[in-house]
Amino acid sequence: MNETKGMKRKLLIFFNILGRICIGILMVLVSIFLAIFLYSLYLKTETYQMPENMNVSALRGEALHNDIIRYVKLGEHRTGTGADHKTSEWIARELKALGFETEFQEFTVDQYFFKGGLMLLGDKKVNIFPHWWPPRKASFTMQAPLTFDRGKQSYAGKIVAVRFPKAATGYLNPVHREIVHRISEGGARAILAITENITGEIYVYNVKDDEPWSIPVILIGEKDEPAVRKAIEENVPVSLSIRGEYREDAKTRNVIGKLGRNSKRQIVISTPLTGWFSCGAERGPGIAIFLGLARWIAQNAIESDFTLVATTGHEIGHGGMDHFMEQKAPKPGDVLCWLHLGASIASYAWKETGGVPTRLQDAEKYKKLFLFNPSYFRLYVNNFSGFGFVPIPGIYRVVGEMENVRARGYERYFGFAGKHRYFHTPADGYENTGPDILEPIATAIMKALYQIIDEAK
Repeated sequence: MNETKGMKRKLLIFFNILGRICIGILMVLVSIFLAIFLYSLYLKTETYQMPENMNVSALRGEALHNDIIRYVKLGEHRTGTGADHKTSEWIARELKALGFETEFQEFTVDQYFFKGGLMLLGDKKVNIFPHWWPPRKASFTMQAPLTFDRGKQSYAGKIVAVRFPKAATGYLNPVHREIVHRISEGGARAILAITENITGEIYVYNVKDDEPWSIPVILIGEKDEPAVRKAIEENVPVSLSIRGEYREDAKTRNVIGKLGRNSKRQIVISTPLTGWFSCGAERGPGIAIFLGLARWIAQNAIESDFTLVATTGHEIGHGGMDHFMEQKAPKPGDVLCWLHLGASIASYAWKETGGVPTRLQDAEKYKKLFLFNPSYFRLYVNNFSGFGFVPIPGIYRVVGEMENVRARGYERYFGFAGKHRYFHTPADGYENTGPDILEPIATAIMKALYQIIDEAK
């Protein structure tokens, strides 16, 4: 019976992965075709000219980076935490000061609050992080033999170290789940998942509303793998300690700001506020540009109505975006354009020389996506092709929270998603982005948005 269940699960995973690969290949082919087509348009297209008297001081690089520094210093931005509450308070205060009619959209989530953890390999301390969702026994201390995964059927009473393979997206996938289920069914007490990442840091995947793991899944970075292997070879005593708690009604909230100018046109601008760690170059640029655009709107007589929403719950299933769209979002027919400021819009590029990483002054390219309705071809050509954004037209689907928008019938949209070197790691600080790359990208977004508004007059 167990063999049949295992075979069915493996088949489901296989077809799931095959489907994702096919979709990925299709998206790549479409992107290549589109890039060729867009380049031909580029040769024929003139750059859109902004009004000369437009006040664009709100998009200056230093101001944008200062907002990112402030965001990072608030703490680790997991949904429902103190840093989450402080962030939403700050965003609401900024929008209200600019004249936006501001409100909180409050809701609760079932959330795990991680308070600290440590692994001891003999007397060597190793940083660890639990992968969501931990078992309901939220705190524990464990001593057990450590072994490496060899595909065996029985791991009774042991902590099993295994490599968590790198995924193309930032989301937990069926391959990871199959590893966990296979080892837990073998009787292991806990899984020590070594996350594959070029930085050697702990890497955490976004999750949905999954059931908690049956045993703890504890993450370490690749840089600590040699110490783990040595401990196994030398039969060193191993202990794990995790402190945390579950709350079934953890409070969080979206921030909504509205500015009406008696226009029939509605522009929606959204950005997520939450993530696993400090999220300097992951969330920071989107939040800074969100605030920069709010200031630009307030400083100029732009003929449109605006709804700005900063959402929470991103890393645990996009809950904030879902709540906003179900309860507070304008109807699709009333929206001229939805702009979504997703992950890693402006992050520095890096190069490796002899295994030594060097940060460049250029923005990271080709790890960032420009997501758009095909009717916005010209926006990409005019404003974003030079930044290395990979164009992903919404012919079939897009990714991240922009897909939440597209799937609910909003036909005119553009937005961003992406990764960078320190994406989803504890090392993602504000130094991973800077004024020199923030300002040109923010300015391009502002110009694209104004072009949409101006051409709809």
